[in-house]
Amino acid sequence: MRADSFKIFVTKILALPVWVKQIIHFQIRTDLKRTFKNQPVDVDPVYLFQAYRPHITYNGKVELEKRNKGHEESMYTFLREAEAGKSIIDIALDCFLTLEEISKIYVVAVQNQYVAQPMSTVVHAQAEFYAGTIKTGELLMKVGRISIDQLDTALRRQKQLKDQGRNVYIAELITELGFIEKDAIISMLIMKEEAKKRLIFNVSLNATDDSDANLITLKKQVEKLAYENNYLKTKLRAILNVNKTS
Repeated sequence: MRADSFKIFVTKILALPVWVKQIIHFQIRTDLKRTFKNQPVDVDPVYLFQAYRPHITYNGKVELEKRNKGHEESMYTFLREAEAGKSIIDIALDCFLTLEEISKIYVVAVQNQYVAQPMSTVVHAQAEFYAGTIKTGELLMKVGRISIDQLDTALRRQKQLKDQGRNVYIAELITELGFIEKDAIISMLIMKEEAKKRLIFNVSLNATDDSDANLITLKKQVEKLAYENNYLKTKLRAILNVNKTS
């Protein structure tokens, strides 16, 4: 497990010159807009599960110490990282977990009251969706994109079609009924697929000592070239002076 890999990554990005960060920002925004079909991309981190910092409870601390329920080691690692005050993205990247995997751990932790459920129902619903414990329709209802009545209408319609021998996804029916635009549904489904991807940083990202060593080496090479350049200039002047006097 590599500690604070995301923090180090962000620190390196923030240390770049502003003119470089402007282009990075532009390209990332362009890519997000293309990925999410022009849906809003400037989301407040308060409403993102991956930015959430799970709060370990007394029950969680007891289980972490006693291990009475014999969970897999990933659960105890999660609780230890939560106790250290780390966010979901920090824990996921430090432990080489996908967003889907850490969502499943988080959901079990909440069910066992090892961590407190967040105040934001949106954040909790995202985790349940990534973990596969709720489906698209329920997610849309929990995050306030559709009402309970609209979801019930879509479910009744789905049952009618099933009785007629047609299996139709609830997300498709919700859009057909005009309750939500198709692009919003697509964006949610894309995010669920993206949650299955694993990100492992290159070793050199955290090797600050190696980076410093490379910088020192480069500096020495530049100094050597400058010295050789000055030496050649001095030698050239000497030759020119000889030619002038001869």
